[in-house]
Amino acid sequence: MLLAIDIGNTRLKWGLFAEGILHERGTQFLSVAPSPEDWGGLRDLPPPDRVAIASVGGESRFSALRTWLTGQWRCPVLQLQSTAYAQGVTNAYREPVKLGVDRWAALVAARSLSSVPMIVVDAGSACTIDAMDSAGRHKGGWIAPGLRLMESALLKGTREVALGSEPVHRMEWGVDTTRAVQAGQEAALAGMIERAVRRLEREENAPVECLMTGGDGKRLRSLLELPCRYDPALVLKGVALLAGKEAHGR
Repeated sequence: MLLAIDIGNTRLKWGLFAEGILHERGTQFLSVAPSPEDWGGLRDLPPPDRVAIASVGGESRFSALRTWLTGQWRCPVLQLQSTAYAQGVTNAYREPVKLGVDRWAALVAARSLSSVPMIVVDAGSACTIDAMDSAGRHKGGWIAPGLRLMESALLKGTREVALGSEPVHRMEWGVDTTRAVQAGQEAALAGMIERAVRRLEREENAPVECLMTGGDGKRLRSLLELPCRYDPALVLKGVALLAGKEAHGR
C-alpha cells in the first residue's frame, strides 16, 4: 500500500492507494512552524509499504515529516521532484525542477484522465493555472493569489473593510463593501480561468477541458460560465502515478 502525501502552504493532504486505486484520503491544516500535531491525522492509518511526498511547504517541514514517518513505520520515503518528462507529460519549464511538484503531479494525473487539451487549476493559497496540449506538452501557466491571500492583502492595505463569512453566490453586484469585495475577488479568479480556457481553445483550435482541484476549487467551479470538472484528489493521484514510475524505473 502506498501513502501519497501532498504538503502545501497551509494544508497536508494524504491518500492511501492499493494497486493504483485511491481507497481513503484526508486533509488537515498545518501549523505555522513544523509540529508533531501536523501529522496527527496519519497516526491511525494502517502501515504503508512506502510513502511518496510532493512538498511545496518548505524543506524543514518535509524533513520533520520524513523523520516522523521513518520512526513511525520504518518504510521507504520518496521525495518527488518535477522532471522534464513523466507519464506522457512534457514539462515546459526551462529548469523543470523549478515547476512546483504539486502542479507537476496535477498535470500527470490530468493526462491520465484525458488526452484533449486541458486547463488544470489548483485553487489553494495560490491559484495556479497550467495549460497542456493534446500531445501532453505543458505550455506553461499562470499564478495568482488565491481567495484567502486576496482577502488578507486587502485587509492589510485598506481601512474600514471587514469581510463576512458568507460566500457570494454567482458574483452578483455588491450592495455593500463586504459583498462587493468578495464578489470582486471571485470574479477576478473566475475570469482568469475562463480566459485561460478561451486562449488555449484558440491556440489548439479544439475544445478544451477544464479540470480543477484545491481547497477553493469547488467554490470557484460554481462561479464559472463554462464546464469544469472538480477532483479534490487530483494531486494525490499524480503523486501515486509518479511514485509508481519511480518504483518501476524510468
